Amino acid sequence: MLGALSQVTAGVTFGGTVRTGVNCFFGIKSSVMPNRTIGDNVQIMAGSLIVSDVESNVVMGGNPGRLVRRL
Repeated sequence: MLGALSQVTAGVTFGGTVRTGVNCFFGIKSSVMPNRTIGDNVQIMAGSLIVSDVESNVVMGGNPGRLVRRL
């Protein structure tokens, strides 16, 4: 379920049940593993693999996805 005002770019992959908050951005070719929850105001950098739940107001990047900075 994609939250309001969220943007999904080309090549993004969502596994199974992924819940996203409001105002999220998913960079090109990023992936989210099944059964994950993404908080509000989250930015996922291009090519990132998200393997765990993500708190609100952060930028995540890398493989596996790690906290890059807080917003």
